[in-house]
Amino acid sequence: MNSKSVVEYLNNPLPNLINMVAIQDVIHTISPQLAILPDYDGQEPLYTYYAKLRAINEIVRPLGVTAFNTAERANVMKSKMTSRFFPVLTQNLYNANANIVIEAEVYNWMQDKYQETIIENQ
Repeated sequence: MNSKSVVEYLNNPLPNLINMVAIQDVIHTISPQLAILPDYDGQEPLYTYYAKLRAINEIVRPLGVTAFNTAERANVMKSKMTSRFFPVLTQNLYNANANIVIEAEVYNWMQDKYQETIIENQ
């Protein structure tokens, strides 16, 4: 390491640390929170459950892992669906077959699925 590199590192250590964090570190970080959150089956208002999922995804945002992109964040959310909310297809049949690859589209799908399975069946 030359003297300029040492000075840059000492003045700005966080980006150097972030570059060493990988997707397995992200999964390791969020797994305990995902484990205690029950899978979603309409047991609570969907906006509350969605907010919990978003909060879990946000825990790792400061790590700056590019592999934990919007599609992976959506996949984390889709993995928590069960029973009447499983499986989550790759496209949202309720929204002109939009690909479910972002958190907002997961929420759109959840809203329509909730409407179909919970409200209309009552």
